[in-house]
Amino acid sequence: MWELLPDEVLLLIFKYLKDSDLNHASVACKKWRRVYIEPCLWRSRTFEIRGYCSSQTERIEQMLTKYVNSMGEYLQYVRVVCHSPNLLTAHGMAACVDTLLSGLSSLKDGKKTIRAFQMSELHFHQSWGCFRSSVNLLADAISAFLRTQTNLRHFDMNDACMSRPHSYRIIKALLKSKSMKTLQSIHLLNFYDSEGITHNVGLQLRTLSSKCCCLKEMSLNYSYLLALFGDVENKGALLPETLERLSLLVNAGDFCQYEEGVMSSEHWKGIHSACPNLQVHFYMDGWPRNPTKMLVPKIPLAHFCIGGARSPHSTPFGRKTSLLLDHLALHFDTTLKSACFFADSHRPSSPSKASLVHFLIKCRKLTRLVFSECLVTLDYIFKVKNELNKVKNELNKVKNELNNEKVMVSVVRQTRISPSS
Repeated sequence: MWELLPDEVLLLIFKYLKDSDLNHASVACKKWRRVYIEPCLWRSRTFEIRGYCSSQTERIEQMLTKYVNSMGEYLQYVRVVCHSPNLLTAHGMAACVDTLLSGLSSLKDGKKTIRAFQMSELHFHQSWGCFRSSVNLLADAISAFLRTQTNLRHFDMNDACMSRPHSYRIIKALLKSKSMKTLQSIHLLNFYDSEGITHNVGLQLRTLSSKCCCLKEMSLNYSYLLALFGDVENKGALLPETLERLSLLVNAGDFCQYEEGVMSSEHWKGIHSACPNLQVHFYMDGWPRNPTKMLVPKIPLAHFCIGGARSPHSTPFGRKTSLLLDHLALHFDTTLKSACFFADSHRPSSPSKASLVHFLIKCRKLTRLVFSECLVTLDYIFKVKNELNKVKNELNKVKNELNNEKVMVSVVRQTRISPSS
């Protein structure tokens, strides 16, 4: 029965198997071996490097080297995961990453074939901060790998939380690579340590955005955006005109930092004119006292999401949600496509029905609206639905009256200009 299956069906089945199971399947028969070495099966791989003891590190490095030599030429999308090191495993994990990345770079076409590199959620400051030599080895391995790449399309190091020297070194290596001409997306949410947001960060990001001539997607913290633009007057000139999506994250600890200055409407107007196809995705990690502070008009806002706990001694979630709904309906009714509201609370607090109904009526392009359970219940949804039906009936009545008036006016006009009159 298995012999009658076409190669396409076997490929689909093999994609759901683990690497160890694939190795066993490859020795079952010649047909399975032929399917096993198909390039499309090995274009995307996730390397999850866990906390190995020193006695296992050498064996894991040998396995990685063997894997790279046999299947590395087919790799296009590389994802490396190495979480939670400890005193016994940190150096071994860093050595395994170094073996993998250096092996990929040393391949004949390894510099050209890899299109996506993802190494997110490293959490250097929390997980790797105590292991100085291991951190240096890991940062050197990433930098050396990026410096050699010539055809990267996607770069993702979200939640790296790297301290100043290591983060600068990695971005500098990316800037020196030939991938600046091919990069289409860069994801740097929480890439820098919170204490490392300085003027040099702005200069790095400014150089990065100016050299990427094909950049379509970019993810940054709001503080990085402020550092990127700095005191430059023509802020739109700092972003490539090919940019289509800009994802911004505001952390709960940053809210007090923006009480005095934010990106103004004029700045966003210049950015939008320089990047006509730009859509902004705005994420708030926490509920500040005034959640509309940074949502100034003229932002090409396509998606908005807020979640987490509210600040102490602040207004309830329901009132803040109503404030946000009114603000979004007033300034972003022509651009907003989706909105999500998540509240970390056990006490129910719903927004006003009038605000939600007005928001739903105004935002015609809205395709997705999500609320957490403490904000909106099923009973509340039915009440809002009834309100919408009432408004819809009233609008239909007005529409019918207007249509009747137009018909009467048309009849009067025709009577006045008819030849028989």
